Amino acid sequence: MNNQNELLYPSSISKPSNLTEHSESLSLSNFVYNHMNDVIKALAELKTDDSELKDISIRGRVCNLKEVEKVLHDIQKNTIYKSNITAKFDVAGRRPSFNPPEVVFLPRLRLEISPQSEAQNDIGTAYYDKENDRYIVKAVCKFHHEFNHEISVDGQVKCIILNGSSEVQAFDFSIGQFDVGVGEDKIIEIFAFVDKGSQAFQLLDEYTPLNFDFIFSSSDRPVRGSNTWMAMGKIDLSLNFIGNYSYDEQVQIQSIMNNEVSSIFNQQGLLIGDTMRNSLLPTDMNYSNFKDISFNDNGLSTEANQLRSNWPGLSNYLDIFFVESFSSVQNPAIAIGKDSGFSPIDGPTAKNSGDSGVIIEGKNAQFELLSSDSVRLVFGVYIAHFVGHFLGLQECPGDMGCSDSPLNFMKPPPTTYTPFGYILNRQFTRLQFLKVAEHGFIKKVLISDI
Repeated sequence: MNNQNELLYPSSISKPSNLTEHSESLSLSNFVYNHMNDVIKALAELKTDDSELKDISIRGRVCNLKEVEKVLHDIQKNTIYKSNITAKFDVAGRRPSFNPPEVVFLPRLRLEISPQSEAQNDIGTAYYDKENDRYIVKAVCKFHHEFNHEISVDGQVKCIILNGSSEVQAFDFSIGQFDVGVGEDKIIEIFAFVDKGSQAFQLLDEYTPLNFDFIFSSSDRPVRGSNTWMAMGKIDLSLNFIGNYSYDEQVQIQSIMNNEVSSIFNQQGLLIGDTMRNSLLPTDMNYSNFKDISFNDNGLSTEANQLRSNWPGLSNYLDIFFVESFSSVQNPAIAIGKDSGFSPIDGPTAKNSGDSGVIIEGKNAQFELLSSDSVRLVFGVYIAHFVGHFLGLQECPGDMGCSDSPLNFMKPPPTTYTPFGYILNRQFTRLQFLKVAEHGFIKKVLISDI
C-alpha cells in the first residue's frame, strides 16, 4: 500500500528523484496535450482573505482535459475561499526535468455581499428592532456563475460575526433553495437577527463595527461573502426660520442640512433624520423682536432666551433657529464675535428653556449665495460646528481625538490654511461620535425608519 503522501506510479514509469516547479501562463488544453499519459500531482495553493495558506494535494493519472477539469473541481469542492486559486501540476515520468506550468482559475460560483443601506466607508446599518429588542442586518447577496452547468444553492447559511479578527458569535439559518443559471447574476436579500444577551448585541449597542461573514452551501461547493455593519445614530432637526427667508432660501438651507451637514456626521455613523421647516410669519407679534438677536455688554441675549423658550419645535427634535442678524448697541464687536452662531455645550433635551436650541445668523453676508457650492460647504461646516456644541463637543483642540484630526469640524474657523491653500475643516472622529451618541436627542436607527 502506498503511503498517503506518495504518488501512484504504473510499473512502466520510473519515479523521478525530484520534481521542480515552474510558473508560466498556459491553457489547460495545451497542458494536457503536452503531457498526455504523464502521471501528475496537482497542488492547489489557496490564499485566503486573512493571508493564511492552505494546501490540498490530489494524486493520480491525468489523461485528458475532462480529467484535469475534474481535478480542479475536486480542489474547489474542498475549499470555501473566494480568492483566486493557483493549481500547480508537478509532472512525473518521461520528462522528470520538465518544469510544470501554473494554471490559474476562478471559483465557479462567486458571491458579493453588500448592505441594503450604508453610511460612508461602505458600512451597513444594523437596524434596531425596538419591538423585539434585537438588531437586524439586511444583506444584498449577488451570486455570479460562469461555469457550464446550473448550480443549486440549497438554502443552508452559516453566519460568523467577527469583531476585528475575533469571532464573537456564529449561527446557522435556512432560506429557500434557488438555482443560479450559467452566466447568471442572481440577487437575493437576507436578514440576520442579533438577539439581546449576545456579545454581538452588546457590541452593536455600543456602536462597534462588526464583520458579518455569510457562507452558503451549494451543489458545487460552499461560497462565502462578507461586509461590515454597525448600529447608526440618528438626529431629527427642526429648522425654524425667523425673518425675511424666502421659500427658496428655506429649501436651500434644508438641502444643506441633508447634504453638506449630513456628510460630516455620516463619517462615523451619525445620520440626519427628518428635517422639518417652520416659519415665524411677519404677522406674528414676536416677528420683529426675534429676527435680529441683540446682545448686552456681557454677551448675553434676553431675546435669544425668549425665542428658544417661547417658540420650540417638536419635543424630540433639536431646534435650529435661523435669524436674520446679530447686533449689540453697546459693543458691536460682541455680535461679530458670535461668528454667525452660538449654542450651549451639551444643551438640554427639554424644551421651553433659554438654552434649548442652536441659533444661526443665516443672513450673514458670507452665506448670501446659497446656490454656490463653496458657500454651501462653508455654511454646512458652521451649522455642524454649533450642532456639535449642543451635542456636547468642545472646541478643538482639546478633546475627542482632535490632536489626530487637524481638519476637525470643531476647530474654528471653518477653514485651515495649508501649503495647498485653504481646506475646509470637516473631519469628525470616532471619539466625538461616541460622545454625541450619549446625548438624549440621538436615537438608534430603527427598522421602522426604512
